Amino acid sequence: MGKITNPKELTLYWHAHTAFRQALSMAELMVGLGLHDRDPRSAMLFGSLCGYYGRPFKKSRDLGRLHDGIIPLLYKPYHEHMLHMRDKIFLHTDSDAEVSDGRKVNELKFHTDDNGKLDTVESKITIPDNKTFNQMVRLIKVVSALVQAEINSYLAVIKLDVELEPCSVYSLKISDDEVTLEKEEISEITSEWG
Repeated sequence: MGKITNPKELTLYWHAHTAFRQALSMAELMVGLGLHDRDPRSAMLFGSLCGYYGRPFKKSRDLGRLHDGIIPLLYKPYHEHMLHMRDKIFLHTDSDAEVSDGRKVNELKFHTDDNGKLDTVESKITIPDNKTFNQMVRLIKVVSALVQAEINSYLAVIKLDVELEPCSVYSLKISDDEVTLEKEEISEITSEWG
């Protein structure tokens, strides 16, 4: 794993950590809703999970990408599977891409209603079995922790000329050659959604 050596790499790792947290949120939502492969919401959320997870490993114009060397060998197959699903199924659909068990993404599944009439049509995108899904979630947690450790190590060696106060919010501002920390004013949060 590469160590963070400059503010640009810090930005990459920071965005990666955020993407992994978003992927974990999708996993938590799937588990919380008790989704299974017959529920079309499972494909949407699993697609989001794969999209968020894969984002840091894809080249960014300005930041570069996280290298696969950060992935522990035990989790390589799960890493590769999620990137495959991201690249071939969810974010860029290739008509010949395999979804699972040799099935192709262009094979559709349909359900009929009580009268034998066409009710719903969906692709045969399935979420992984529980064991595989749990290993994928463990992978995301492991990689997120590794990235967080790198961020913490880098921040520990640079000088941030701000004394941190308890129960406060700070903005870390990162430019090409400088990292600064500024305290934010906390205002009451209100929601427009009720």
